[in-house]
Amino acid sequence: MKKIIITLSSILVLAAAGSIGYTYYMTHPSVEYKTDNFSFKVPKGFKLLDDDELGLYDMMFSGPFHSRIYFDDCTYNCTVKAYTESSEDKAKAFDIGSGLECYSEHTTNTKSEPLIQYVAGTDTRFLDVKTSCSAIKGFLSEKAIKNIMKTVKYTSDFRIADLPEEYDYPYFSIKTGHKYFAADNEINNDKSLIDIKIRYTEGDDYFNSSYPAVFLSVSESGKTDPPSEMLDKRYEKFKSDSEYFFDPVRGQKELFGIKCEYLCFKQNFGEDGDIIKYEQYGFVKGDKNYLITAEGLIDKDESAISEMLDGITIK
Repeated sequence: MKKIIITLSSILVLAAAGSIGYTYYMTHPSVEYKTDNFSFKVPKGFKLLDDDELGLYDMMFSGPFHSRIYFDDCTYNCTVKAYTESSEDKAKAFDIGSGLECYSEHTTNTKSEPLIQYVAGTDTRFLDVKTSCSAIKGFLSEKAIKNIMKTVKYTSDFRIADLPEEYDYPYFSIKTGHKYFAADNEINNDKSLIDIKIRYTEGDDYFNSSYPAVFLSVSESGKTDPPSEMLDKRYEKFKSDSEYFFDPVRGQKELFGIKCEYLCFKQNFGEDGDIIKYEQYGFVKGDKNYLITAEGLIDKDESAISEMLDGITIK
């Protein structure tokens, strides 16, 4: 009996030691990885499954409690907190001992296993680390992620404070201050000479990454329909047959001291009854067609849209 007790005790000691060793091996970061904007370390027990070379890593938390952990270097024009709260409004601050903000979120309203997410970042650049796993696996996975987040460093030179407060283009100029920014709209339209968007530089709401916004497009008159014809066609389409847009209004309005062709229409947004309002202003100057589109949530974004439009000067 004494030998059995000694043997069992030895087994328990070895099991405990093995458990401690495994936990340390899987949760103590030591191997460094880099993305465009960040560096971070992961435990030696992590296995790299995929690297798209664009800042997205897919890793396996190996062993008996294995789970997949995703690392995403992403850019959104909102705060770290707003980005983390994109699915549930329960993000909590997590101190990682550096100048970076970090927030965590535990999403339970998914059809699959609960999502554990930690996001660190600054100046609209984020390192998003997340895993979806059971509670048993989640204990070690979250412990590892917490330790990983404490190794995150921001390596980019990008700073919001360095952005220009005024943008000069061939057909117009835009004063944004640091509250808004202007950039190429990145659309594939061969008929446009230029397509520019204006949005919040760093919004306090995740939806600020999309709304409000103002878009400016300039095209040669001979290559596109005149604004009056283009907006007439859209009005008739939205009026007679549109699955997504409703309440179209066609008319004329003044903008920038110019009499413009005008079209307004609306779209339902989200599950909270929000409505997006689109306003399009078109005019001809010289041999160029101009189209300005302002879009935002009704009863929320009107003031911001007005500020964006006030900053535009047509040359």
